[in-house]
Amino acid sequence: MEHITNAIKLKDNIPELYYNRALTYYANNDFQKAINDFKITIDLGYENGILYFDFAGAYYNIQDYNSAISCLSKALKFNPDNPNIFTNRGNLYLIIKNYNSALTDYNEALSMNPHDPYVYCNRANLYYQINEYKKSTRDYEKCIQFGIENSKTYLNSGLAYFQLNEYKKSLEFYNKSISIDNNNFITFYLRGLAFFNLNKYKKSIEDFTKAFNLGLVDWYIHFNRGKAYIMLEYYNLAISDFTDAIKKNPDEQELFDLRARTYYHLKDYNSAKKDYFEVLEFNPENPNYIQDLIELELILGENILSREYIFNLLKITAEPKHRIIGYFFLCINSILLNENIDECYSDFKKIANSDINIDWDFTDLDYWIDNVKLNSNIKGKIKNLILELKQLAK
Repeated sequence: MEHITNAIKLKDNIPELYYNRALTYYANNDFQKAINDFKITIDLGYENGILYFDFAGAYYNIQDYNSAISCLSKALKFNPDNPNIFTNRGNLYLIIKNYNSALTDYNEALSMNPHDPYVYCNRANLYYQINEYKKSTRDYEKCIQFGIENSKTYLNSGLAYFQLNEYKKSLEFYNKSISIDNNNFITFYLRGLAFFNLNKYKKSIEDFTKAFNLGLVDWYIHFNRGKAYIMLEYYNLAISDFTDAIKKNPDEQELFDLRARTYYHLKDYNSAKKDYFEVLEFNPENPNYIQDLIELELILGENILSREYIFNLLKITAEPKHRIIGYFFLCINSILLNENIDECYSDFKKIANSDINIDWDFTDLDYWIDNVKLNSNIKGKIKNLILELKQLAK
């Protein structure tokens, strides 16, 4: 470096000296000084495709992608048949999310060299980013066919098939990725998701646990493993995972919702109620959560509180599927408070005669009515109401 600088001091109008110093700066990762010398080189009249290619690399390393693209475009004027220039410019377009230009450059590079696996991989990545998953899988397979058989390529191919809901196919590629690298927690996590979607919950849990043991400790590993535990009715283990997830991400309302529903399965209604209060902090006018709270208060014998939530539900929603649940519970509430139910029952029947779909889980309501201490007359009226709603849910 020093001898080049001394030479420039003696004769500062020789562009090759600045070019050589620029390359030295580049090799030493001093990219800004390299850029300055590339500029001087060009100002002194020295230009060629390789210079602009190197110049683009310096801009790339300081993340000035638009300037790097400009340099590669100038390089193409000198070397229009060089596929590597198109590939690199395509990569830069991809970084700045100019997908059309990136695709044009990748296609141009492949027209010159149709067996370049790296371009297929890059184009596959582009297709993935624009949700063209089928095209992405084809390009990843070309990438593998022409020689890039590494764990990352198999992983990415599995991801693309996963997005197409082709879970068995995604498993094939995740397995190949793991056969090459069995220490990547992301691959085990993603394979766990594939197993979950194939209803293979034990295998899903095994992979989530493997990912966790390899170092994946984010909240979503607990979240997804907890869901798998629920499917196997391992409710206490699910509670433990959701609790760990909440500690890591207390702002995710779905975690509280899922833990509340799990407490429901365990008949721990007080804990479920606490979680639904948390959920309502995030979304105070979500009719589904309010409906669950109405049911909880009834089960806990809090009839006055349940009525408050019923009126709130009927106030905030005009959706028939929610209103019929509201009037259904209002009738039950009125029966429990020994009030006349004619008016609310009339409203219930009016909506029941319309074309609606009721999505309701009667498990806890059935358990409650079978175990609550009520006289047979009241219990019979409530059971009849439940039966009517069940007919609508079919």
